Amino acid sequence: MAEAAASASNPKRLMVLMLLACGGIRTLNQFTLLALGCGLQGLVLAGRRPLSAGVWIGLALIKPHIGGPFLLWSVLTGAARTAAIAVGVVLGLVLVFCARVAESPFAVLTSYAGAVERVYVSVEHLTGTTELHPLVHLVLRAPRAELATLVIGLALLAVVCGVGVIARTRGRASLEIAALAALWSLLSFRHLSYNLVLMFPAIVALRFPEAGRSHGLVALRALPSARSVFVVTLAALVVDVPMLWRRALDGWLPAAVGPAFLHFDRVLVLGVFVYLVTKLRRTAK
Repeated sequence: MAEAAASASNPKRLMVLMLLACGGIRTLNQFTLLALGCGLQGLVLAGRRPLSAGVWIGLALIKPHIGGPFLLWSVLTGAARTAAIAVGVVLGLVLVFCARVAESPFAVLTSYAGAVERVYVSVEHLTGTTELHPLVHLVLRAPRAELATLVIGLALLAVVCGVGVIARTRGRASLEIAALAALWSLLSFRHLSYNLVLMFPAIVALRFPEAGRSHGLVALRALPSARSVFVVTLAALVVDVPMLWRRALDGWLPAAVGPAFLHFDRVLVLGVFVYLVTKLRRTAK
C-alpha cells in the first residue's frame, strides 16, 4: 500500500488508498462492502444506463440499511425509472426466495418484520455504533427516548428530502444528496462499526467540494473548509476512536470519560451531516 501511495499522483487514487486504511475496512464486513459497491455502481451508472443502475441498486438492497440510501437518492434526483427497476429487482428476488423455501410471500415478509421488530422496537433493542438512540437515552427514559429517536429520525429524513428537492430544482448535487442519505441511515438505524464504510460518499464530497460549487451551491463563510473537515473525519475513521478506548485506554483513563470515546462515532456522523446540510444551503435569489 505504501508503494502504491508513493506512486499515486492522481489524488483520487491516493484517497482510495487512505479509505482502505479506515477502521471499517479492517474489521469483519460481512457483505457490507458488496452492498456498498453495488450501490455506488448504481450511482455512477444512473445518468447513462438507468436500467443497469436500477439492477445494481436493487442488488445493494440485500442490506436495506446500506442500499436504502441509494434508493432514496434515486427518488430525490428524479431517477424514477432507476428506482422502479431497483424495487422490481427486490420483489423478484423475494419471490425467488419464497419459491426456494416453499413459503408464501406473506409468511416470509411477516417473519422479516418480526426480525426487524426485535432489532429496533423490542425491549431487546440492539445497540450499534452510529445510531442516535443511545445519545437520546442519556437524557430521556423509555418510552420517551424511543419516541424522541423516531421523531429525530423522521426530521433528519425530512431535511435530506428537502435538500434533495432544492438541489433537483435549482441544479443537482447528486453526490452530496447520496452522502446525506447515507449519513441519515447511519444516524437512524443500527449499524456496527464495519458499516462506517457508508460514510465514503460523504468523505468524497468533502474531498472534492468543487462538485457542489459547480451547481451554484454555496457554503457559509463561518464554516471550516471542507478539506479540514475531510482530514478530521478520515483521521477519526482510521484511528477508530471507540476501539482505541476498548483496546488501549480503558483502565488508563478515568471511566467517566469512557462514554465520550464510545459515542464518538455517533457525534462524528451527526457533525458531518450538519456540516454538509449547512454547506449546501443556498443563498436566496
